[in-house]
Amino acid sequence: KYNKRYSEWRTFSNNDGATGSDPNRVGGPSNPLLRDGGLATMVSKGDNASTISKWQNRTSLDGKDKRLVDAFKEMGRMADLIALPQVIRDRANELYKQYLDKKSMRGQSSNGFMAASLFIACRQEKVPRTFKEISELAKASKKNDIGRCYKLMVKTLSIEDNSSDDYTFQNRFCANLGLPMNVSKTSIFISKQAVNLGLVSGSGKYLYCISTLFFQNNFQRNRRSSG
Repeated sequence: KYNKRYSEWRTFSNNDGATGSDPNRVGGPSNPLLRDGGLATMVSKGDNASTISKWQNRTSLDGKDKRLVDAFKEMGRMADLIALPQVIRDRANELYKQYLDKKSMRGQSSNGFMAASLFIACRQEKVPRTFKEISELAKASKKNDIGRCYKLMVKTLSIEDNSSDDYTFQNRFCANLGLPMNVSKTSIFISKQAVNLGLVSGSGKYLYCISTLFFQNNFQRNRRSSG
């Protein structure tokens, strides 16, 4: 009998003998955010295994880990709808778990905290989305509910709210509308001056920024036509 002493590797490529194949260790990736690292055995729900699956899954995951797994899946679904990169999904998962470790969500909307986690992760990774954009992705969560959950998470996790320095969404709006870059640059300059002078603050800043985009685009268009 011959025993192999090296690590067990497998590859799932169409042609195992193809050059450049990337073998992977057996099993799925671990998840450090779960108590068991995400390495627990899961029994599929087949016709003859429904009872075994129910009892095995009931004992393998505690209530907290099960809520985390469900939340991670839901945040992944929302991220897929707007094609957010993996780094933002991972950050949103971390934020959600950090809040769950410190505060109980009993009696509160878990969907609101999932959406708020994604909102904060987008902002921290410099690809911000508005409350309205996130609320359109979340199930049964209104914009006001997400804003309330956002404030609770910022306070509980001591997150620095740098929203007053966040103007990157204006470049995205200009790109979607096909506006020239000088319109975005000028509107950002005007918005920053208004914030520094204390003319606008909070959620009113976003409306003011959109107004400056509209004003600057019309100004540039009129100047070109008159010239």
